[in-house]
Amino acid sequence: MIIVCIIIIIIIIIIIIIIIIIIIIIIIIIIIIIIIIIITIIIIIIIIIIIHLNAEINNCSYAHMY
Repeated sequence: MIIVCIIIIIIIIIIIIIIIIIIIIIIIIIIIIIIIIIITIIIIIIIIIIIHLNAEINNCSYAHMY
C-alpha cells in the first residue's frame, strides 16, 4: 500500500509539473503574440505617418513649383 501511495503521489506531482509547464508555455506564447501585434501596429502607424508626411512634402513642393 505504501509503494502504491508513493507511486500515486509521484504521478500526481508529475501531472502537476506538466500542467504548470503547459500553462507557462501558453502564457509565453500569448505574450509573444501580443508583442508581435503591438510591433505590427506600431510599424503600420509609422508607415502611415511616413506616407502622410511624404504626401504633404510632395504637395508643398508641387505648390511651390507652380
